[in-house]
Amino acid sequence: MPPDFFLDVCEACKRWIVHLAEDVEGQGESPTEHLERQHLVAWIPSLIAGVDFRKATGRDAAVRVCAALLDVSPATIYAKTGRG
Repeated sequence: MPPDFFLDVCEACKRWIVHLAEDVEGQGESPTEHLERQHLVAWIPSLIAGVDFRKATGRDAAVRVCAALLDVSPATIYAKTGRG
């Protein structure tokens, strides 16, 4: 794996969460409803199940989504990205 793999995936997850929080919720639709309406495979909406979009969606939310996506613990993501 490239050295920045975990950091890059985590940053991509953060951008996705920010998009869902700002763009989708700003249009009056919940992120979960938005994903379900797109008829994606069931595990994709499950990635955001633990995200509270009523609060600021920052690094911790991105780490949880990234960990779920990669099927590793959040501690692994923190360790691999050098930010704990």
